[in-house]
This record gives sequence, C-alpha cells and structure tokens, in this order.
Amino acid sequence: MGQAVGSRLGWPVYDHALLERIAQEMGLRTKLLESVDEKHRVTWLAEAFESFMAVPSVSESAYVQHLVKTILALGLHGECVIVGRGAGHILPPETTLRIRLIAPLSYRIAAVSQREGISKEEAAQWVKTVDRERSAFIRFHFFRDPDDDHNYDLILNAARMTTDQCADSIIEALARLKAASPGILVPASV
Repeated sequence: MGQAVGSRLGWPVYDHALLERIAQEMGLRTKLLESVDEKHRVTWLAEAFESFMAVPSVSESAYVQHLVKTILALGLHGECVIVGRGAGHILPPETTLRIRLIAPLSYRIAAVSQREGISKEEAAQWVKTVDRERSAFIRFHFFRDPDDDHNYDLILNAARMTTDQCADSIIEALARLKAASPGILVPASV
C-alpha cells in the first residue's frame, strides 16, 4: 500500500529502507536490526546475557532511540510515506496523516500464505506472532494502544478495497489535510 501511494505522489517510501537507514547510522548490518524491529521481547537480563556471551546483538532501547530520531527527521522533511514502526505514534498528529490498514484474520492469513508460499497453518502462526510483537512494541515504547481507532485519521479495510482504491483514499485524505493546513509538509504513516 505504501509503495502505491509513494509512487503516485513521487514520495519516498520508508519501509525496509527505514531499517537499512538506521542500520547504516548505527554501523550495523540490517539483518542484526531485524531481530528487534517492531518487537518487544528482549529483557535487560537477556541483553546482559547476550553481551556477556559476546553474541552479536543490538539493544532494543538503542534501536528505538535511533528509530524515533530517524522518523522525526523524516517527518520534518514531510512528503514521504513511512510504513509501520510506530511512526503514527511518534509524529505529531497535526502534521501527519495516520493510516491503519485492517483486514479479517482469515484474509490476512491467506495473503501471507500466498505471498510467502507457505501453508495456511504456518501463515496463521506468522500473522499471530507478528501481530502480538507489533502490538507489544507500540504499547511498551510509545504508550499507545495500536487497536484504538482514535489513534488514526483513516482506517481502510484492505479486504474490501483494492490497493488502487486504498491509495486513492489516502491521497484524497492527504489533499484534504494539506488544504485545511496550508504550508505544512505532511508525511503519511501507513
């Protein structure tokens, strides 16, 4: 979805590219950051153990600090699409279009199964794990309920609308937000 909006507007899209940017700033491999990206499960004891055992790792708190700084810097420039990673909870709501994409669990499982070429059972486990990790990440680091509709400006059901229809709705909402507040640079958080 983010790619569709970004390509139509000519805006950069930060999804995995955001992770790559943070890894570069931290002088780490992107693969290493993937272990903490949008996850909250590392305790201080686990971090201390990994450090003691010389296991290559990055602390969750260091990652989140870089994440917040990077998202705020991107938000200041505006006119970009930031996918996930709590961006809608980090950037000011006055200058950010905060979008939530939803779909029934069965639809999401089928989509992951098809996209990744895995069984429906594996896809169901993956979806449930990712949902749990992302929710815990947002709750712990940003003190927000990711399921609270009041945290979003636009909620779209991806099972009922095509990617193009969702992108059209997002672009229309962006245009309305810009018209209501001339002069602001609006990033979109999907």
